[in-house]
Amino acid sequence: MIRKVKFTSANNEKSIPFFPEVPFIKLLNLEVLNEENPKEFETDTITAALNLISNKEEKKRDFKFEKEGKLYKPITTFPELRDVHKITVKFDFTDVEDYELELIYDDIDYKLPSEAFKEFDDHIKNELNRKIFFSAPFGKGKSTFLEYFFENKQDEYDIFKVFPINYSIASNKDIFRYIKVDILLQLISKGVTFDKEEFSNSLLAQQFAINNQVSIIKSLLKIGLSLNKETAPLTKVVDEVEDLFQKFKEFKESNKTDDLDKAKTYIENLYKEEGSIFEDDFHTQLIRQLVEQLEVENDKETVLIIDDLDRMDPEHIFRILNVISAHYDSYTLEDNKEFHNKFGFDKIILVADINNLKSIYEHRFGKNADFDGYINKFYSNNVFKFDSNKVGQVLLQQLYDKYRNRYNNNDYDRSLKLLSLFNDLEILSLRQIIKLNNNFSFRQLSNDLNKNFGKSRYFRLGLYTPILDYLLDFYHTKDNFIKIIDLNLRNSKVELNESLEFICKNLLASITSTFDEKIGSYTLGKSKLEFKHSHSAFAEGFMAEEIKVLIKDDTKEEFTGFTIDDLCDLLIENIKLL
Repeated sequence: MIRKVKFTSANNEKSIPFFPEVPFIKLLNLEVLNEENPKEFETDTITAALNLISNKEEKKRDFKFEKEGKLYKPITTFPELRDVHKITVKFDFTDVEDYELELIYDDIDYKLPSEAFKEFDDHIKNELNRKIFFSAPFGKGKSTFLEYFFENKQDEYDIFKVFPINYSIASNKDIFRYIKVDILLQLISKGVTFDKEEFSNSLLAQQFAINNQVSIIKSLLKIGLSLNKETAPLTKVVDEVEDLFQKFKEFKESNKTDDLDKAKTYIENLYKEEGSIFEDDFHTQLIRQLVEQLEVENDKETVLIIDDLDRMDPEHIFRILNVISAHYDSYTLEDNKEFHNKFGFDKIILVADINNLKSIYEHRFGKNADFDGYINKFYSNNVFKFDSNKVGQVLLQQLYDKYRNRYNNNDYDRSLKLLSLFNDLEILSLRQIIKLNNNFSFRQLSNDLNKNFGKSRYFRLGLYTPILDYLLDFYHTKDNFIKIIDLNLRNSKVELNESLEFICKNLLASITSTFDEKIGSYTLGKSKLEFKHSHSAFAEGFMAEEIKVLIKDDTKEEFTGFTIDDLCDLLIENIKLL
């Protein structure tokens, strides 16, 4: 996503946001904003200090921008962001004190293939889908997918994101105030123009005279009387007459009945009451006005994303939902102008696990409460049920194709079948698969592993060792990785097809052999297995080109095949050897 951060001499050091799931920064350019001073900016080089902060350390380095036309281009490569959770940038304003600098950068390196977006793209492009409920269980990559989806659709949509869980300590009444502040800040960052008009003194004088007729007449009368000694005492009478007139006016108003005015006053008071479901105060109207301005200027649809809705306090969840629902297809008090939601966005996307939301609803209102009747107000046609496994499979296919086209080697294709299994069993999350696509390199991993293990243990490296070793970083410890494998695979209903048989044979060979052994043995479950290795050649220097396994148990009966438990045990043993 293209991001912009402004710096001034008074505020020359800032944290720059980036996408934490797949950390990446590419500096695009630096722009000098010099609206007040038309003098040409003549500095050839601008220097900034970079601070990369991780849990272990802080790394500091300088990088430079060199003038190229009206912009400044980076001439220093941005470092790799490994384990970095915060980045600060500080510019030296010694020679540029009167200027404002705007840093422009991209924080997403990898673009998802269009096939991964098709289903949701069709859903959001449906003009009837103004209200979208984007549902999937926690941890399935909802936010990650939407981040990448709208990154690819920057020419079509202006995105606003709020995370109400950030306001969890706020009161029910305050939570919408924070949401409005969040939206206004994002509008400001998008460069919207706020109205600021100046009028001539004569026009303002006319307007003042119209609105203050009684006060002006009174002042002029008192000035005129005070100029003459004989009439000066009458100035007090003017004050008394005005006071009497004001009392009569109040008495008249109190005895005048106008049902329409009373109704309007009642409605307007509700509109002004912050936290009311009908609240439509100045700031809400300002947001609608600015959103409409943005739509006209950019020719894009505006989308408000309310994320992690089901992770909030139940009181806040239903408060937000009720206020939003009260403003769908509503009309303003003035001019009967229609708007489709509270803030005037073209579309609103609620992001949550609908099943989790149903459990919260039933816990609060009882099992017999009609959740379906309640929730259908928040989506136009149907709930969009995000299938992260389907998207993950598209990404893995892209990875297969990359290696197949580059090396024309079936071993790569076979080894990546293990990732498909992990995707199907939800051992891998969408964000982890994206990291794989972005960073995974068979050759680099195999070279590193061979250096560590040595040639005499090539078979211990096995066909799947590079993948398992890479995935270990996702789970931090072997114990965590083993628990995930055991929990998701042991009781699964996956069928052991030809590909999985191939996986088992390779896993078995890698935990029972050294380079010189041709016959291996291993106790798997209740059976002691005996088998042969084939190591006539090596593919890419880290795995056997072909492994043939002859299996017999203690009674010398022919081995009938692997089970899911066998696959699980073999994976666990391979992980232990990493």
